Amino acid sequence: MLSWPTLLSLQNYGWILRRFRDHFRLKLTVVRALFAATLLVVCCAVFISFGQSARPGRGVARAANKRPRLVVLIVVDQFRYDYLTRFGDLFTSRGLGRLMRDGASWAEANYDHVPTYTAPGHATLMTGAWPSETGIIGNDWFDLDAEKKVTAVTDDGTMMLGGRPDQRGKSPRRLLCSTVGDELRLADNDRSKVIGISDKDRSAILPAGRHANAAYWFSSDTGNMVSSTYYFNEMPRWVTSFNASRMPDKWFGAHWDRLLPSEDEYLKRAGKDDVPWENLDKSSKDTNAFPHIVTGGATAPSRAFYRALDYTPFSNDLLVAFAKEAITNEQLGADDDPDLLSVSFSANDYIGHRFGPYSQEAMDITLRVDRQIGSLLDFIDARVGLANTIDILSIEEQYPFQTHKIKYERVIAVTAESKPAWEAWIASQTDGNRENAQRVNRRSSGRFLRGNPARSPFPPSSRNRARRSPRCRRSRRRDF
Repeated sequence: MLSWPTLLSLQNYGWILRRFRDHFRLKLTVVRALFAATLLVVCCAVFISFGQSARPGRGVARAANKRPRLVVLIVVDQFRYDYLTRFGDLFTSRGLGRLMRDGASWAEANYDHVPTYTAPGHATLMTGAWPSETGIIGNDWFDLDAEKKVTAVTDDGTMMLGGRPDQRGKSPRRLLCSTVGDELRLADNDRSKVIGISDKDRSAILPAGRHANAAYWFSSDTGNMVSSTYYFNEMPRWVTSFNASRMPDKWFGAHWDRLLPSEDEYLKRAGKDDVPWENLDKSSKDTNAFPHIVTGGATAPSRAFYRALDYTPFSNDLLVAFAKEAITNEQLGADDDPDLLSVSFSANDYIGHRFGPYSQEAMDITLRVDRQIGSLLDFIDARVGLANTIDILSIEEQYPFQTHKIKYERVIAVTAESKPAWEAWIASQTDGNRENAQRVNRRSSGRFLRGNPARSPFPPSSRNRARRSPRCRRSRRRDF
């Protein structure tokens, strides 16, 4: 029979083993994430170069064993993976169809990090690290040192270029990890150029990294593509010239209508257009049915209009035009030193949050982003040659369903107040979608995620185990 000291020592020994196991698993997970990011770039180079070599005469031929001249990261914010199959037969051969045909696709290449917001996702894409390592734990949070709420790219030590007078700038100073672009410029003594472009500031800044040449994003205050003194003291001339053209203003009063001539495809794949649960606030001055007239309730181009422009495909058109100007004027891919361009399309995310993923608007923006990506790839092919580029498409922040007033943590749930809208959505679906919707409805009926814990959809035993789990408690302390 073992004595008490022996039992205590065995218990301590078991505790030490468990702590070592958890620590080892964390380190192993970080290593796997970094390895996955490296493997993604390497495999893209192998598969794309293989696809291009099998098709002679397309673009500029790349010599054997020569590094790519341009790496292009294309991010579509809130692009669900099932869109590739739901709408794949409607894609063109130049955009997403080309990437699916000539490239390689990883169905399981996802980072299981939390939270799945825009800033943490874009910080992970080019670092391969989780929020606990990147320092980007959300889109915004309360900073204890500054004693105020900050965003992932807040930097009061910089000024905005192209924005309002005396407007504070943005920067990647809160990003704690180096990106692929940072390491690239470090390796070749800053000869490579790294530029990030997006409608959102965080989506432009974070993938480019701390040592990028520039990051540009759209300002709904001025209608300009703006940047920050973190990168340079004054805006490049070509950016000033682009802003002087007032391209966004040409879409004032424009009609956003369906891309396809017939509504039949939209009814079959997305259901009815005018449905009650689409998330339109009164200030949007918009409707929940096609066509959408882009004014924001203003009588002339102004902040209200520029904000409304974010919720249309024209916002992505603006980014494509700006990206082409960046490639031309910055001479990206013009020499043997690899350059990196990150382009993140944000309109899909805005539209997905407002209308939901099973809306005709979400379907339409998906078809349009296919054409927009095709236009960008055609331009790169003509100027640099796709044989000299690595093109990477990534999806950030998928969105499952749109239910009335329920979007917390992307969990599907039905409450008493949302049930009429939920049932209306089921009735509006086609036969195939209706079966799936009814299955989800049966699983979620009468369940609540907030308020009384007794109404939680999870059984008491699993909730108690989660509370008692030492690993769960350690994870919360470690990550946040």
